[in-house]
Amino acid sequence: MKIRLVTREQVKKAYGKNNKKNILDLKEELGLKNVEDLPKEALKILKGTLSFIEYVNTKEDNSNEDK
Repeated sequence: MKIRLVTREQVKKAYGKNNKKNILDLKEELGLKNVEDLPKEALKILKGTLSFIEYVNTKEDNSNEDK
């Protein structure tokens, strides 16, 4: 068996924690003062996503899982 030496920097890069801050707030991330300033395309995408989630939830409720 061949022993492979790994440098300390490679170990830190591979196993170290990423200290980036995750920003999930639209106002902070996009720099918007008002959510109404979002483009119409973004709102259409959000509407489609929410309707798909609602569709999947109703399908799961109507299915018989006790088979």
